[in-house]
Amino acid sequence: MKMKIFSGDNFRKLEDEVNDFIKDKYVLNIQHSSVVTKRTFLIVTILYDDTFNCSYVKLPL
Repeated sequence: MKMKIFSGDNFRKLEDEVNDFIKDKYVLNIQHSSVVTKRTFLIVTILYDDTFNCSYVKLPL
């Protein structure tokens, strides 16, 4: 498991960065928090694995 943190005040750019990052990852969890001072600042934390192939997980057919 790995963690990646994105942050910024441009929400559209942040959304694009997160979507581009997770498109080829197995995402375990996404959390967000915001900081409000003179500007709103958003922090997105992603827990992920690098591969979609998890040999230890066997799903029934």
